[in-house]
Amino acid sequence: MNIQLIHDIRYKLGVLSNEKITIENSLKGFKTEEEVQKSRISKSKEFERLFLGYIDDLGVKTLKEDRYISLYNISAFPSQGVELHKTVLAYNFALNKLIEKTDGIHRFPFMLDAIFKEDIEQSNKNAIIEFIGKNKPNDTQLLLSIAETKENEKSIHEYNEKYFNGMAKLICIGEGVRERAFLTQYDGSMEVYLDETLNIIN
Repeated sequence: MNIQLIHDIRYKLGVLSNEKITIENSLKGFKTEEEVQKSRISKSKEFERLFLGYIDDLGVKTLKEDRYISLYNISAFPSQGVELHKTVLAYNFALNKLIEKTDGIHRFPFMLDAIFKEDIEQSNKNAIIEFIGKNKPNDTQLLLSIAETKENEKSIHEYNEKYFNGMAKLICIGEGVRERAFLTQYDGSMEVYLDETLNIIN
């Protein structure tokens, strides 16, 4: 009885020792706290360089305080209106660029919703769309939405030609006249596209 018990204990100790060695070996693949901190500092400096460059491109007043430019400290920006809109745009582009430069990360399409606020004048609209056209990612899709009316439809085509070399795929939701048209009842008018999409999915 005692011999069997000793044998069982030794067997379990052997199993646990092997598990411990396996866990220790897998943990060697992870960075230490010091290495993580060093990597964060490096990423934060790279982000700051990109962010401040984009802010300058958009003509926004330069941010100086660490809490506005350090990647791991930012919680808000000290601006408002169009300047805040441009600052957030610069932030998103800097973060997206940083992700693009990081190996081993899966890249999703870069999505920007409502790039023009209602009160943005035309000169700022041009500056924003020019910035996006110049800095769009090359390794993934860029999806952006612009709220425009039927009367301003011409400007969308001009943006495409001038800033995207006519290569952007344009989709007009609601024909530029209907609000909240994206979620309206399907009327059967796009059967070909629906079938094509279902074929791709299946």
